[in-house]
Amino acid sequence: MSDKLPMIKLAVHVVASLGVSKVIHDIIKSNTNVETTADAVRVAAGSVVIGSMIAEHASNHVQARLDALSAWHTSRKATEVPTK
Repeated sequence: MSDKLPMIKLAVHVVASLGVSKVIHDIIKSNTNVETTADAVRVAAGSVVIGSMIAEHASNHVQARLDALSAWHTSRKATEVPTK
């Protein structure tokens, strides 16, 4: 499992980032009134910043859980009694 962990972490990071960014974009889009081009630019910039902040936090959370799972799996393998 440890050889696949970096690839799993990357996949989780990408999926979490895309999912969170989509949700944040939709929330901001449906709750803001854009009247000028300057408003559109500010809303887009804010959406990117908020989306990236939340995606980073979500990714860190999931990666911490993956690290805990990997440590648990490693300790479980070390304590397993071999069967004949």
